[in-house]
Amino acid sequence: MKMNHNIHKLRCENLEDEQFEDLAEVDLMDIADFLDNYIVKKVDEQKIDSTIDILKSYMPKQEVQTIKEHNTFLERMKNNIDLVKFQFSLISKIYFISSLLLILVGTITTMKLDLSIYLSASIIAPIPILLGMFEIIKGRDENVWELELSYKYSLREIVLSRLIIINVVSVLIGIIISINLNNVYSDINLFKMIGIWLIPIFIISSMSLVITSVYRSINSVTLCIMIWILGAVSISIYEKIADITNINIFIVLVISGISTIVASRLFYKKSINSIDCTTFEF
Repeated sequence: MKMNHNIHKLRCENLEDEQFEDLAEVDLMDIADFLDNYIVKKVDEQKIDSTIDILKSYMPKQEVQTIKEHNTFLERMKNNIDLVKFQFSLISKIYFISSLLLILVGTITTMKLDLSIYLSASIIAPIPILLGMFEIIKGRDENVWELELSYKYSLREIVLSRLIIINVVSVLIGIIISINLNNVYSDINLFKMIGIWLIPIFIISSMSLVITSVYRSINSVTLCIMIWILGAVSISIYEKIADITNINIFIVLVISGISTIVASRLFYKKSINSIDCTTFEF
């Protein structure tokens, strides 16, 4: 096909030149005829689908969102467990030994003097909590928490892990002692025994957490101990606790447990604010 010489002299970058505008209509027709020689056949739909399927095999597989969330949750749980283990090793061994010894001494004294098991349990149960609060406040007053911020865990996670350790230790001691007392005394209601043991733990724990959140010094632990002593002197309060039914024990146990969770949240937030850790998100 005869092509105009002007067509061959034009390049793509020259399309906006005046030379392109001077092309005659005949030249444009020649261009149209030239382009018509390049006919693109319609591709079969089946071939398109097969090509897409082949290309999919080379694309990175997208994980299902639920699997991602599940893996993230498991990883977070693993990190929290590792943190609790790490903090467990840092807490003074004297705390664990003294808590267990004081509870054992109180239990043995109760058995030797033939005192009320329920009454004695409700009085001596909060001892591990009070000692544990002293352990946490001691670290804050000695400015140990600033050093611990150099770890890969945030201060919020450190405080929360210690609260978990102290509460779990107190609850485990209470359950173990309750089971042993149930084996010794056949007339003891195991559920009632565990409930009466745990209720004072949760009540004193929540009160101690609130007090130490407001009064940020080691003296706050002394105030908590004084409140516990005043409560122990008020025997009538513990006698009422010992006489309540299982249903009421369960209700009080749930309420006191919730109050402990709320107080724990308040405590570690206040603890972070007390050392001006403004980089943490709440």
